[in-house]
Amino acid sequence: MKYYTQLKAPAFDIHWIYFPNNQDSKDGDHRLAIVSGGGGSAKTGVLNMIDIMKLGEDNVFASIGHIATGNSTCISVAFLEKYSKNNENTAIIAGGFDNGNCAIYSIKAKDAKISGVDTLKLCEFQADFSESDYKSVNCVEFFDQQHLITGGEDGVVRLWKLDTSNRKEYKVKEKLELVKSKGPIMSIHLHPSKPWVCCGAKDGSVYVINIDSIINKKNNSHKNNDNEKNKKDNQFVMCSHVSTANSTTCRGACFSNDGNHVISILCEKNKASNLIKWKLLEGSDSTYSLDPHK
Repeated sequence: MKYYTQLKAPAFDIHWIYFPNNQDSKDGDHRLAIVSGGGGSAKTGVLNMIDIMKLGEDNVFASIGHIATGNSTCISVAFLEKYSKNNENTAIIAGGFDNGNCAIYSIKAKDAKISGVDTLKLCEFQADFSESDYKSVNCVEFFDQQHLITGGEDGVVRLWKLDTSNRKEYKVKEKLELVKSKGPIMSIHLHPSKPWVCCGAKDGSVYVINIDSIINKKNNSHKNNDNEKNKKDNQFVMCSHVSTANSTTCRGACFSNDGNHVISILCEKNKASNLIKWKLLEGSDSTYSLDPHK
């Protein structure tokens, strides 16, 4: 019995997506996956694309549409889960590319059974500013409907504020630099319940950042109000661990399901990888640290 789907090109990232339960559909919530990849397109003839795959009753995926990405390969993909319930047949996704750009797309079901999809590019913008010849957005995540987080070869984790008032064309309103690492950003993961994000970098660093506090700090920076409430609101989680080994790379970092720990993959050149659990410890001054021994 066949239990797999052979893809037409090398794949680099995958993400579950779904449309909210459609009242007109007897089949209920359809589970889909987006797969990014390609083979260089113009050089190899293998199409660079984001493929939209639907899981059938036989547990095998079949393509129901794709987004052609030209000569740029999509390295990372993200799905906006908290999209408006008024858009039951529409999903919003983002892709990070090996040309340093990031793009956001809408995917709309053609019918209640989602036998096919229509796609629309909402915006595209440069998100990696590496000074080297190679630029790439290695990881991308939606923080909420108005904010996107990216990390790339230049070692900077950025928060992008989006203008989503026009559902056919998004615009970038502003960007904030959250972290500047000495190596490329390799992973971004959201906390299960708090407005935090953890990031892993190629120089072996692991970061945990409170996004809400950074947004509030920026919004309140023009106000000259020193009351205790604003001081507390402006404090934010910003903890990191930097490996002492020069050849160590953090391939990925994510929160545990309960949100109390961070799990990271640290790799040393030509050696085995190490999986490490970090405890998030709160200090007396509302700062946090990462302890690998808890």
